[in-house]
Amino acid sequence: MKAASEIVVAMNVPYFREIEGDHTRFLSETGYRVEYADHSMEQPEVDELVERIDPHYVIAYEEGWPASTIARAKRLRGIIKFGKGTDSIDLKAAELHGVAVTNTRYCNVTPTVEMTRGLLHCALREIPLRNEEVSRGVWNQP
Repeated sequence: MKAASEIVVAMNVPYFREIEGDHTRFLSETGYRVEYADHSMEQPEVDELVERIDPHYVIAYEEGWPASTIARAKRLRGIIKFGKGTDSIDLKAAELHGVAVTNTRYCNVTPTVEMTRGLLHCALREIPLRNEEVSRGVWNQP
């Protein structure tokens, strides 16, 4: 394994760049260089990324990782698929080249449940209707 200062992580999930948090600072402080994608990548762009930065790890989104791309990524050690399913990744090629593959299935279960509960609460309490009324200066106590 190369020294931490040489480890490159490609984050191909476009909105990760916009998420505030300790993840970017943590990776930088521990010697990782992070390359962000600013849009969902098509196959030619994935191939160009591999040629340009030859990442050690990739957080993949919707793009494909066929055998030819995995073979060209000489330093690649891991592909983390954001979301469920790994059908866009050639798992046999990954195994042949010693690339670990994982995914983040169920990562959005809790936020989905919380949002659903919140929306149900809003509907039961008629919050959107009451907000609109108050904005017009009307106060109707339920």
